[in-house]
Amino acid sequence: MRRGISAAVIFTLCSFSSFSQSAVADQRTPPPLPSGVLEQFQQDMDAFRAAMQLRDQQMREINQNFYLAINQANQDARSAMQIANKPEQKISVITIKKGAVAAAINARESAIIALGQPPSPPVDPMRVKKNSAKQKEKQDRKEKQFR
Repeated sequence: MRRGISAAVIFTLCSFSSFSQSAVADQRTPPPLPSGVLEQFQQDMDAFRAAMQLRDQQMREINQNFYLAINQANQDARSAMQIANKPEQKISVITIKKGAVAAAINARESAIIALGQPPSPPVDPMRVKKNSAKQKEKQDRKEKQFR
């Protein structure tokens, strides 16, 4: 009986202490941002999303062309293998297929390189303020380790 009462008292104390901590955490609000910063961030984010959608569409087209080229090479090799009678002819068909696959891979890689680097997302103004203190702490710790 006493154990049940003491467990209930401990549970009640723990729950009250967690409520008081969460209430204190909610009171801390970041300072307001200057006007225009958030609007500029939203515009930059919209431009980033549009650029990513365009890049994704271009990547889908590149990959679709790649798969079409690979499937065509496989289909040509299958039909040529049915006609080939001699081992030299079969080796030639395999070599031609490997060349077509290599050309498709090369074309895909060069198209991806031509796209360039993916767009970088804009920096969230809220995270800059939060990370700056954390980054300073990390840098201080690293400096202390090397001393």
